[in-house]
Amino acid sequence: MCLLIYTLVSYLCGYTIKGWASLMFAASFFNGILILSLGIIGEYIGKIFTEVKARPSYQIEKTINL
Repeated sequence: MCLLIYTLVSYLCGYTIKGWASLMFAASFFNGILILSLGIIGEYIGKIFTEVKARPSYQIEKTINL
């Protein structure tokens, strides 16, 4: 968010090279989407982990009477 504000202010003041501002906006936008999607995947994997850790690592199919 800070990079977007800095880019906008630099562009409006005329301190940027041609094309730099659009490149920074695109890079920030797509990196934000990437980090958001990784966070969603992390939450999903965390919920799977908490549900699975309370269960045994094996299942007994039948008992053998000796």
